[in-house]
Amino acid sequence: MSERLTFDAPIIADVEVLVCGGGPAGIGAALAAARQGARTMIIEQQGCLGGVATSSLIGTWFGSYSRDGRYPVIEGLFKEIVDRLVADGSAMPATNDLDGGSAYSGYAPWHRGTVPFEYEAAKRLFDCMVQEAGITLRYFTSALYPKIEDGRITGMFVASKAGIEFIRAQTVVDATGDADVAFRADCPMLIGLEEEGHRGWMSPGAMSFVLEDVDAQAYGDYCRAGDYRFREMIAHLREIGEWPYTDNIFIAFELPNPRHYYVKVSPTTHEQGFDGTDPDVLTLGMTKGRQEVHTLLNVLRKHFPGFAHARLSQTAPVIGVRNTRRIIGEYQVATSDVRDGRHFADTIALTGYHWDMATPGTEQRLLHQVEIALPYAEIPYGCIIPQTVDNLLAPGRAISAEWDVLGPFRIMPAAFAMGQGAGTAAAMAAHSGAAMRDVDVPALRQRLRDQGAIVDGPEG
Repeated sequence: MSERLTFDAPIIADVEVLVCGGGPAGIGAALAAARQGARTMIIEQQGCLGGVATSSLIGTWFGSYSRDGRYPVIEGLFKEIVDRLVADGSAMPATNDLDGGSAYSGYAPWHRGTVPFEYEAAKRLFDCMVQEAGITLRYFTSALYPKIEDGRITGMFVASKAGIEFIRAQTVVDATGDADVAFRADCPMLIGLEEEGHRGWMSPGAMSFVLEDVDAQAYGDYCRAGDYRFREMIAHLREIGEWPYTDNIFIAFELPNPRHYYVKVSPTTHEQGFDGTDPDVLTLGMTKGRQEVHTLLNVLRKHFPGFAHARLSQTAPVIGVRNTRRIIGEYQVATSDVRDGRHFADTIALTGYHWDMATPGTEQRLLHQVEIALPYAEIPYGCIIPQTVDNLLAPGRAISAEWDVLGPFRIMPAAFAMGQGAGTAAAMAAHSGAAMRDVDVPALRQRLRDQGAIVDGPEG
């Protein structure tokens, strides 16, 4: 059963580039487009920019350096953001964390170049940078449906406290993470592990939370002794009936204040079929997650070194979603492309992260043990171009790629870099009238170099 609603939506803006979603990809896209001289607007359904960084409390960025820690692979807008936070005393620079694995407690031995940051400072900085660039910013506004004429989006119906409104746009960047715009534009796409015959299988969500008054020395000493994911501790607790969760690991990351930690994953949401596009699933994840955080905190206080006096500071207002829909783009990046270190003629970004995709009922895909030929991977422009719509791009975790490729590609620094590429391309397309697939790629890559972005690896 259904009902029909017919109405006239007031036109509230007419822009050259409309960015839907204010996470890392959206921030990168909006800033890049505006700095290319495009009339730009960004809409975000929450009350701050940053996406999972700020609304889901994922308080660190990694993957911006090569896996061996020898050189940066992501700079441009991401480096500008980090540099400004560091200058403000609100982040730790990646250069503090390159030798011999991470110096901060809670990180894995392979983590290098991590950038822990403070949430409130990041929110404030993103606001400032958007305003400095002359971008029109609209919070508490969600993309509903695109209006499509002759294979092009002419504008977007959006929802806010003011009701249903319409924004005219020459080009659109879908930075929703869930490919909401591309999905509602009927672009071809996959969801979860659909290509392997498991449409309902998606990575588990993450209810992150922040703890205060952690004894950083005690926690760090235990991690550095070798059980950095607490597998031995958890196995023991399970034997004595003190660990009722499906998780076999525990992860807590040190923030700039070493007495503050964010715990990355609550055991609750490691369930098969966690669909981040289903509001009922998200609601259950939030309500159940908050209850489980309270239960887990009691276990930490009783058994885990450093947490005896820990206090819960906050739980994330938005549950972290690793992946849902992915576009089928002009090019789909294959697992073999990353494994073999393939170079692309249309590379717009690099990533230094590794295989890291959690599947339902398991901790990781076994592929994380497979060697990647180069200490970075290239992200081509073709993987952010959806099929069937001429003036739409989808950077971030909704890119066109095989499931395992999302491990190194979905991280936040890579999303900033992809967004920078997308925003630059969108501005070029808006000014020339070209379809996204027809943008002059050599010129795009040169513009990104001019912006300080890295689009060529030293082995390229």
